[in-house]
Amino acid sequence: MSGIAVLLASHGAPVDQALLGAMTAAQRFRGPDGEATWYGASIGLGHTLHKTTVESEHERQPASLDGRVFITADARVDDRHALCARLHGRGREVRSDVPDSTLLLHAYDVWGEAFLEHILGDFSFALWDAPRRRLVCAVDQLGVKPFYYANKAGLFAGSNSLECVRLHPAVRSELNPSAVGDFLLWGCYLDRSVTIYADIARIPPGHFLVLEAGELRLQRYFSIPQPAEVRFTSADACVEQFQEVLEHAVRDRLRTRRVAAFMSGGVDSPLVAKTAKSLLARDGADHTLEAFTFGYDTLVQDRERHYAGLVGESLGIPVHFHSFDDAGVFDWPETFVSPEPNHLPALRPWIEQTVTVAAKFSTVLTGWDGDALLEAAARRHWPERWKQGRYGALARDLAWYVRHQRALPPVGLRTALAGWRHEHSPPLRPTWIRDDFWARTDLGTRWASMHAPLHVVGSRDPSPANFASPGWGRIFDHHDPGCMGVALEARHPLADLRVIRFSLGLPAVPWCIDKHLLRLSLRGLPKAVCVRPKTPLPGDIDLMRYRMRGLGPAGSTWRGAAALGQFVDTVAVQKVLLQPSPPAVQLQRALWAVALGAWLDARSGARPASGRDGFRPI
Repeated sequence: MSGIAVLLASHGAPVDQALLGAMTAAQRFRGPDGEATWYGASIGLGHTLHKTTVESEHERQPASLDGRVFITADARVDDRHALCARLHGRGREVRSDVPDSTLLLHAYDVWGEAFLEHILGDFSFALWDAPRRRLVCAVDQLGVKPFYYANKAGLFAGSNSLECVRLHPAVRSELNPSAVGDFLLWGCYLDRSVTIYADIARIPPGHFLVLEAGELRLQRYFSIPQPAEVRFTSADACVEQFQEVLEHAVRDRLRTRRVAAFMSGGVDSPLVAKTAKSLLARDGADHTLEAFTFGYDTLVQDRERHYAGLVGESLGIPVHFHSFDDAGVFDWPETFVSPEPNHLPALRPWIEQTVTVAAKFSTVLTGWDGDALLEAAARRHWPERWKQGRYGALARDLAWYVRHQRALPPVGLRTALAGWRHEHSPPLRPTWIRDDFWARTDLGTRWASMHAPLHVVGSRDPSPANFASPGWGRIFDHHDPGCMGVALEARHPLADLRVIRFSLGLPAVPWCIDKHLLRLSLRGLPKAVCVRPKTPLPGDIDLMRYRMRGLGPAGSTWRGAAALGQFVDTVAVQKVLLQPSPPAVQLQRALWAVALGAWLDARSGARPASGRDGFRPI
């Protein structure tokens, strides 16, 4: 994990070294282990280093290849041995233990702009090709690591931290109306190329940006991968193959002897922790693995503490439990301001847990997201088997489903009825969003598109649709250090492209039903964990907090945010909040309006300070 910054002046003008210095210094929270800048005639690269891998112990960035190609990168390159083998096939000898930035430089030097097709991992970088006077900036395939940029008044500024780009002298604090509208309706942006600011964009997942001869080009290099061809002779063989793929994903995300894990008492994160523990123990060297979980003791009936404890005891790792019972709604504006509006009304417990983990570890593994990985439309599985002529498999799958689910399989009637209802009676839009704003931003079109039934052809179509959904951007952003302002890198093994391709190659039944594949892979953990049914919390916790405790510190200030009145009728929002028992979805959107107002009020349109990325101290 590192902080990166780039400035490129047009027409050969000298780069503003003071500006780049301020952008780099503002990212010390990302990189506490080193800080450096490099300048060319009209280009400047900045970098703050956080040593999160063995290879980064001797890394120096910005880095260069023969004084021709330069890079500042926040990158973790996976499957390094395979990449080095491909480079060897092109006559380039590169050791697999070099820093990630060096691998990126060599790959670009060999394959040019096509090099991203050979890179696996999580990355965000700016690369300067001096002979061609070409700037290449890119993010990874799923957009785990962000890259923000502004290209105004003859100056391109880019960074993986939004607040650094706001230091560009021509960037205004004016909001992006479309982003505001999306946040009010969904708590995230439907378009992952936008930010809350009108003058700042971001590179969407699977894209790269080229700035050459004054022309900026944004190009896609990746789409959700085709399923891998998975062949197996038995259920045990399938599980064994999956575990091998998952081990590669986890091993690539370790590369350190000290690692934490965000672990619940469910299925996904215990599987990641189990795999990490096995790999670390197998390597034989001294290591530290600790788990961190959260839950509730009084607010709701929640047994995460119990089940996570069973996993920790079985694996021989300590589990640190954080109670979220006492968190209040909007308890953060006085102490913390994120770069963009946050959909979570109760942020403080997340901040406190993140700070606690970062005090001991630089990296943390997560279990995001087995639900997306094995999402399926089981109703489509049966006609698929029939059309394939696999009648024996169809009979076996039917028998398995009835035996394990104790019910007949779904045939899609309820889904068809739900689609018909949506088509003939679409949900009413929030009336508190101002009509002129609704019309000006064409929110009606996006509202209709988001409520249209998902067109599902294949039984596994929902899974890639999940990974491409805007909600995933919200998950990644929430874990990025730029959100919390804390030097902790989250790594997501279940979002590894190899794991995704493998899972997409599996039929929906039996492997996706109730996460059957993951549950079989949990063997060795206590049976109570392996067979624990999915237990969502009883109701939305944030709504429950609001109903019990009100708006907290934001209650007296959010309506005072003058800018909010452009978008919503705050009196109408207040009426929703004061209803004795409004529908949950209406209350949720009303709270997002409060969240936007609290964020606007806390920031007050001020320019960011060139300190801790605009964050107030916790």
